[in-house]
Amino acid sequence: MKKFIFKELFEAYQLPLFRYLLQMSRNREIAEDLLQETFYRAMVSLDVKSMMQAKAWLFRVARNLYIDTTRKNKTEMKLVERLKKHFNPSSVIG
Repeated sequence: MKKFIFKELFEAYQLPLFRYLLQMSRNREIAEDLLQETFYRAMVSLDVKSMMQAKAWLFRVARNLYIDTTRKNKTEMKLVERLKKHFNPSSVIG
């Protein structure tokens, strides 16, 4: 029974969720990764009571995953910039 519900959810919301994530991220690979993670989390955590609740849940999870990914990427970029700023290639023995 559960497999049927998730198959139905995937078929109904895969494309709208992908478009939503693509619109936010402007990157196809990121949108695909986030879509996959969204449906993985649905399989693990979602208790389907109605399709409308499931739709809202899926979009909320997708949005939160996008925000988390963006934060992580900004933090990593700041770290790389800080390392570049403090790294002096002329001080390397070679």
